[in-house]
Amino acid sequence: MKSVNIISIFTGISMFMFGFLKLFYPISEWFHIQISKSGLPGYLYWPGILSEILVGLLLLSAVFFRKRIPLHLLKIVLLFGSMWVIGNMAVAVYVHLQAAVPAYVLPLKIKPPYMPLFFIVLAAINMLLISKVPAKAEN
Repeated sequence: MKSVNIISIFTGISMFMFGFLKLFYPISEWFHIQISKSGLPGYLYWPGILSEILVGLLLLSAVFFRKRIPLHLLKIVLLFGSMWVIGNMAVAVYVHLQAAVPAYVLPLKIKPPYMPLFFIVLAAINMLLISKVPAKAEN
């Protein structure tokens, strides 16, 4: 469970920060450009930000309050959070691959979706580790 906690904390902090930073200039402007140039509908601007903030808070809350949550429920919450990260990052991969989206508005300023793919792999590893936690494991 220690590996799950470490991955969940790292992923939770990262997702929260990705969303939180999109509230401030210049990253908010870059995010607007990503949405508009990728062909995604403009109304996804706020849900995109809130989704990253909320999944980050979900993962962090689950880990920090793990002693108060029954193990079966904790596993469900962490699995759900990891799936949510994969969903968010799948959209990020799509945005990176759109020719009209300029590199300067993307994280690391590069077109290949290395960062979103890294988080997809990390979340998938987390899901695998969570599924292997025995029913009576220590939180």
